[in-house]
Amino acid sequence: MIHTGDFKIDPTPFYGHTLDLGIFAKVGEEKPLLLLSDSTNVERHEHSLSESVIYRKFEQLFAAAEGLTIVSMFASNVGRMGQIFELAARLNKKVALAGRSMEQNVRLGMEIGYLKMPINKSLRWTSWPVPP
Repeated sequence: MIHTGDFKIDPTPFYGHTLDLGIFAKVGEEKPLLLLSDSTNVERHEHSLSESVIYRKFEQLFAAAEGLTIVSMFASNVGRMGQIFELAARLNKKVALAGRSMEQNVRLGMEIGYLKMPINKSLRWTSWPVPP
């Protein structure tokens, strides 16, 4: 039995490395009895955008935005959080996290070195609601 959890096959990821598809082939050769796999929007026929493309789109939107910008995402998408933190630092914006899972995943991502907070005094993250 194989359980993959959620994953994305991204040819140009923003963080990390491309998925090693050879692992799937190797496991398939072992003729598993059951594969449990989950991927958001797997039922769609189109491909999802690469995280690098999404980053460039965020960059355009953030640069054009005046005032408050709200981004909603799954708390498990730590790579996307990294994109937001990097853009916020570059554009001198603050980041406020909403939710215990978001806070925990950011903290864990930083502890293991996956999330690297840009060294920029303007980047501050806090829990929502933002204190006055």
